[in-house]
Amino acid sequence: MSEGHGTESLSWLNWDTEYGAWNAAGISVEASIQFANSGATAVDKWTDAYQDAYNYGKAYSEWFGPNASEKGRGLVKTLEVGNEPWKYPADFYTKILSGMAKGAKDADSDFQVFPCALQATFPDPDPLTGGNYVGGRITEVNAPYIDGLNIHAYSAYRNGTNVLVATMPEDPLSDFNAIRNMLTYRDVNFPGKPVYLTEWGYDSDGVGEYCVPDRYHDSCVSELASSVYGLRGLFMAAREGIDKAFWFFYANSKGCSTLFCRSGVTGSPEVNYKKKMVYYNFKALLGLVGDMHFLDVVKQDEDAYIYLLGDAQQKPTFIVAWLPIDGNSATQQKVQVTIPNINAQETFAWKFLGTEAGVEKVANLFTANGNSW
Repeated sequence: MSEGHGTESLSWLNWDTEYGAWNAAGISVEASIQFANSGATAVDKWTDAYQDAYNYGKAYSEWFGPNASEKGRGLVKTLEVGNEPWKYPADFYTKILSGMAKGAKDADSDFQVFPCALQATFPDPDPLTGGNYVGGRITEVNAPYIDGLNIHAYSAYRNGTNVLVATMPEDPLSDFNAIRNMLTYRDVNFPGKPVYLTEWGYDSDGVGEYCVPDRYHDSCVSELASSVYGLRGLFMAAREGIDKAFWFFYANSKGCSTLFCRSGVTGSPEVNYKKKMVYYNFKALLGLVGDMHFLDVVKQDEDAYIYLLGDAQQKPTFIVAWLPIDGNSATQQKVQVTIPNINAQETFAWKFLGTEAGVEKVANLFTANGNSW
């Protein structure tokens, strides 16, 4: 790339050009360094896991890190050591993480380094055959070079026949609850450091592309449910303390209907990337709520979830509320709460539409008397 060409593996792909365009558009680049993940075959591709990873991390950081002297200066903010290299034995991945993290930091101490996506719920039954338990991969050796943690958590569960079934994020059975375990691990071992939810989302019908029902796509939900769960999941992640959340994927895949093929916020190229309801809800959320923060739980039980949001100075600015029910349901229910220090007479309501219009102002959605709603 130093001569304006592509990489050794892909002559047409120049990351200076790609990252540069993303930065120009205001996108902070979090780069996931992916490598072969096929058990023993993948292990054999490494000559010296620690040294190979060290050399790669150092070279990458020298080129793209915030203090790099080359063309790629500052184009990448965070380096993630692998995506889901879960077929590597725990000690082998630990060597890769230790080497790549130290190499990146030796080249540029300001470069943020995260491990691959891990989980803190289930210890590996056999670390020699792979897994993703955080306790077996982050050690005293590499911990000083780690700037945060990273988890993939989809809202689904395995039913009685071991089929993956999508569910609402509030479901006690949902794997989305794994973020709590990771946050607890963080609090004990890396207090104050961020946790990123680098993959979550839903496969859904919509924009003329549908899920084919079979045992590989029972995790698909309706376009409406996906857009509703998307908002609810973001609010819940903020309430738990997740620092960043990344929906997977940006678009549907072309010509398939299996897990993740219909997870995009837009359709595939076959429908010209037509925007789905979840895209419009996320855009409306950013436009309306912006950079507000979670402040407090007003109510969170089987009747309703009600959160208080506000600015960095802890001034309340928004109340978000929903019923923890199926995303296709039009059920309405009266809920009474008391919110101290909030003057209801100065408040109005917005409803997310899942359309290009974004939101609409809604009259008579609530009644209030002082602090009682």
